[in-house]
Amino acid sequence: MICLEDILLDGTLRRVLHSFKEATGMAATVIDSSGEPVFELEEWDNCAICRLVRSADEGRRKCSVSYRSAGLQAASLGDLYVFQCHAGIVNWVAPLVVDSKLVGSIASQNLLDK
Repeated sequence: MICLEDILLDGTLRRVLHSFKEATGMAATVIDSSGEPVFELEEWDNCAICRLVRSADEGRRKCSVSYRSAGLQAASLGDLYVFQCHAGIVNWVAPLVVDSKLVGSIASQNLLDK
């Protein structure tokens, strides 16, 4: 069975994220099914609110819970999902599904001006 690491190995997803950044000016990252970032572009730059929230262990934990929940919702919908995280920031996730199982998501940190 294909896992998230297999998807990341060939480099296609990295090129897609770079193209997305160039086209929109927004960075995106790959998160695993538990909500943890596993691949980030060098240009990934959290907004000031996110940096503050993620500076504490509890804040990072809540971020992971938010991304995990959103990834599951996106997989359930079979589509991109726009949501508000626990800190009130607007984000989106697109599910990465293999054999009907969520293996991760592509996420944009936020839709707000950094």
